[in-house]
Amino acid sequence: MDERVIKWGILGTGGIASAFARDLNFAKNTEKAAVGSRTKESAAKFAEEHGVAHAYGRL
Repeated sequence: MDERVIKWGILGTGGIASAFARDLNFAKNTEKAAVGSRTKESAAKFAEEHGVAHAYGRL
């Protein structure tokens, strides 16, 4: 069977994004690859809380 991993990028760090990130824990073959937010600090906090590999703020 194909074991490809779907890498997800999450835009935003609000309630819906948090719920989505938690629900990804129940999905097979997924990876929380990145989160983007207006500020790097908010993205970094979200990434730490939800096990996201990379955090990005506004350029």
